[in-house]
Amino acid sequence: HQSYWENAPTNRQVQPIAIKESQLRWYLICFDTKKNALRNFSLDRISNLKITDQKYKPKRQDIKALYENAFGIENNYPAEKIVLRFTNYQSQYIQSLPIHHSQKTISRDEQFQYFEYFMHPTVDLQMEILKYGESVAVIEPAHLRATIKNKITNTLHLYS
Repeated sequence: HQSYWENAPTNRQVQPIAIKESQLRWYLICFDTKKNALRNFSLDRISNLKITDQKYKPKRQDIKALYENAFGIENNYPAEKIVLRFTNYQSQYIQSLPIHHSQKTISRDEQFQYFEYFMHPTVDLQMEILKYGESVAVIEPAHLRATIKNKITNTLHLYS
């Protein structure tokens, strides 16, 4: 497998569990015997695949439950309540195409609509929030708000 964060491909011995799609990319959900952990690997970065005759007892995993609170493929942070404030203009789009199945409208005023979610605050979710630019603000949790603010500040420095 060729990770984007490694210079060279790594050899893995895995026990397949499922295939999952996220953002037009397919992933192998599997048990990595070397790491002794459940992992996911993007299929487009797997090369020299070798299927062995080695037998194993499949690990029972409820994949639906495992990714229930995920946005995308990551679920490596505890799921928590997230509140986003969207402009009323943008909220029309968010209502018609929810960000996540847990989305609930919690209030609305003359300028904004507030949505509540229960998700893992992952990098995939951070990128989704950032794509809405000035139309969204993270209200809670405070650590996610600070992370998004920091990313926006760092982006602004690129244009100085």
